[in-house]
Amino acid sequence: MRTLLHFDTATGFGTRLLGRFAWLAVGVLLVVAGRHDARNTPKPVASAAVEEEIGESVAV
Repeated sequence: MRTLLHFDTATGFGTRLLGRFAWLAVGVLLVVAGRHDARNTPKPVASAAVEEEIGESVAV
């Protein structure tokens, strides 16, 4: 885990470069997932509709 986080100097240049690209891929995936989540979040319900629903459930 230490070599992944700190890019230990005992490893070769290719391994360090591969590690950086792996972190870049993780970052891109997180951005894509965040945009997808933001796009698919349900719209908030208007307060008038909530009060009407409450009134109907109490009247029953």
